Amino acid sequence: MSAFRVFAGIMAFIAAVSLSGCGRGKQNASLALDEARLNVASARSAGAQEHVAGTMRSAEDALAAAEKAFTGGSFEEARVTAAKAARLAAAAQAEAERKAAEKKKKPAKKTASGKKAGPAKKNK
Repeated sequence: MSAFRVFAGIMAFIAAVSLSGCGRGKQNASLALDEARLNVASARSAGAQEHVAGTMRSAEDALAAAEKAFTGGSFEEARVTAAKAARLAAAAQAEAERKAAEKKKKPAKKTASGKKAGPAKKNK
């Protein structure tokens, strides 16, 4: 076997392995984007836009950047940025849920007379 054939065989093998990895890069980026989209949607449902607007905005910006990178074919950048968006959205959701639970726990405010404020009474 000539040296050229050995070299050509090795190069063909390397090319095949490299190309098989390209599909995984796109697939991994796609999965990361799906997770980020779900986390952002869950954070919105938890009221993150109201309770932690800055973190939520950062998550949405990261998701938009990840989608742009994916569309441009930068799959590794898309995967990394989508993972960041997912983490930010999960943090926003957790903080929003914590703040909502805190708000529910607060007792009713007392009036100047020291009595708990209740619903207004209707005059008959």
